[in-house]
Amino acid sequence: MASIRLIIDKRRKRNDGTYRICLLLYHKGKHVYIPTGYNIPEHEWNQAREIIRTGSGTFKKPIDVNTILMSKKFDAVEIIEKLYRSNELKKMDALELRDRILHNSEKVSFYAFAQKVIDELHMAKAHGNARVYENAIKCLKRFYPKKKDLSFAELNYQILMNMEARYRAKNDSINGLRIHLQTIRAIYWRAIKEKIANRDENPFNDYQIKTGESHKSALRLNDIKLLKEIDLTEKPNLNFARNIFLFSFYCRGMDFMDIAKLKMKDIKNDRIYYKRSKTGRIFSISINYQIRKILDQYTPKKKYDEYIFPIILKNKPLLVDEVSDQRNLYNHRLRRLSKLAGTSKTMHSKLARHTWANTAMKKRVDLKYIKEGLGHANLRTTEIYLDNFDDYELDLVNLEITSTGPQQGDINLKNVQIL
Repeated sequence: MASIRLIIDKRRKRNDGTYRICLLLYHKGKHVYIPTGYNIPEHEWNQAREIIRTGSGTFKKPIDVNTILMSKKFDAVEIIEKLYRSNELKKMDALELRDRILHNSEKVSFYAFAQKVIDELHMAKAHGNARVYENAIKCLKRFYPKKKDLSFAELNYQILMNMEARYRAKNDSINGLRIHLQTIRAIYWRAIKEKIANRDENPFNDYQIKTGESHKSALRLNDIKLLKEIDLTEKPNLNFARNIFLFSFYCRGMDFMDIAKLKMKDIKNDRIYYKRSKTGRIFSISINYQIRKILDQYTPKKKYDEYIFPIILKNKPLLVDEVSDQRNLYNHRLRRLSKLAGTSKTMHSKLARHTWANTAMKKRVDLKYIKEGLGHANLRTTEIYLDNFDDYELDLVNLEITSTGPQQGDINLKNVQIL
């Protein structure tokens, strides 16, 4: 009868120095490799026990991954035994047997596969994307709390429709659900590519993800003025939140994570150089008067390798969870600031970025410059950030455009540089 065991595939080494963990199927004198979707360095694999070693640095919870791997092996063994008892096994060659094992999706756990994808994102330090995936799975589990596990075969069209109906019943934003469903769809397609899920059973073949109108929100320049003028002498925590918000606005909507990571060494020749955490793109920003005024409050006596802003107090590598906690505190303070200053919109960490984009648009900056300033890959993403003009604003723009006098208020992009 056919046999199967877990091994690392040493035939080819991946660029990151790891090897694929595979099921090695032996049948009728031939070996066939079945990828499990996991990769690991050779020294973290115990071949005698067919498990990942306890001290593995690749996975946060190697025990959980070992459970998944053993489950894959036992499922394959069960399929082989059933085929043997039905006399089908002797009619199949190794490749046919492999295909039968791969396409037996009824017992493959969607949650386990999703966790594998999340682990890989954390390993690649794409922690933001990992949180998006984690939130999507939490959303799915929230609607089906009694189902401790979910196979790909069980994740069907009806489940997606039920999720949508329950989401609408709670009056939650359909765009919030859209993000979760797009993530679930991405996981499903990844499983199809790895031959774990069946393309024909993909529920997204029939289900259309709904898209609501994007909520476009930005402060007006008058709000920025109100924010700057409010006296926060007796409220140092709110003053710090205001400084971070204004710094983000002046730096073309720099993300909170990137502000937290800024160090003294990132300032060179009156410019700030940083790599955006979300995209990996490098930005270069001229230090103008407003930026300098804020920096001067935090840079004196700081050493070359110290963080500029006291977001994480100890000078150590930033942990995503710590920065996330600080962002939550920052957002709480911004909400308090909004009430004190009387801004037209409730402030939050992303609002500075939207405000910069909308301010540029209302000063008639070409959309391609706004796109580059924000570091977007395409104009469609940029357009999502932008408010629609109301009639009064359009009248003013038209008056300015049709005036025979000189144009006023254009943003000078001479000092804006994108690397």
